[in-house]
Amino acid sequence: MVDGATGATLGVEALVRWRDGATLVPPDLFIPIAERSELILELDRWVLDAAVAQAARWANEPRLGHLTFAVNLSSRHVLARSLVGQIRSALARHRVDPSRLIIEVTESALLNDLEAAAETLGQLRAMGVCVAIDDFGTGYTSIAHLRGLPIDILKIDRSFVSNIDRFDDRTLIKLIVETGHLLGCVVIAEGVETPHQEAVLRSLGVDQIQGYLIGPPIPPSEMVIALARGALVAAEQLPTSGIAQGVGVSGR
Repeated sequence: MVDGATGATLGVEALVRWRDGATLVPPDLFIPIAERSELILELDRWVLDAAVAQAARWANEPRLGHLTFAVNLSSRHVLARSLVGQIRSALARHRVDPSRLIIEVTESALLNDLEAAAETLGQLRAMGVCVAIDDFGTGYTSIAHLRGLPIDILKIDRSFVSNIDRFDDRTLIKLIVETGHLLGCVVIAEGVETPHQEAVLRSLGVDQIQGYLIGPPIPPSEMVIALARGALVAAEQLPTSGIAQGVGVSGR
């Protein structure tokens, strides 16, 4: 993620791909299958630990040590009683500052059990972890729901960004930005792919942007090189290990 006004690199986001031989299978093909069972909890735990471990490895790197790192959690995991303990343990084990971690959840995950989700997210914020609602605008969260949720970030779904020249979508983006700011949240636009989209989003007051305009997927090991040559302004970390192998860091 990069600052909407200055372009400064602010954070990365952990993504996961399934490596099937030479082919990288996107998450929309295997995550729904994993979510049908407890496997999704194991996958979430692995991604979380790999991301925190990567943050620890970057801690003493001048160009990377300040970056936040976002991790997406499934709806099943958000409601799991073990979640808070797992996150606390990972941060302590790798000696990572909780304020560098952003936990991302979707609107649908929250609405499955709003009260339970709010309690869990509140405990995470009490630890110093930031909370983001991902793909915002595609669900049915009301302003009343938002007021009662312990959140720090709203992430505008990429579908609005891709249709930014449509009056309705641009108006909705402006509404989300204004609502987010009224609630004291940072507003991030996902899926930014063109300079035109970036310019419009900045004019609408979006705080941060991420997308392929900023940078394609790269291995975490190439982050320093990319930042040094100015080829990457923002990136999303993709951990590598275990059954699901990451390809790198992406600005998507």
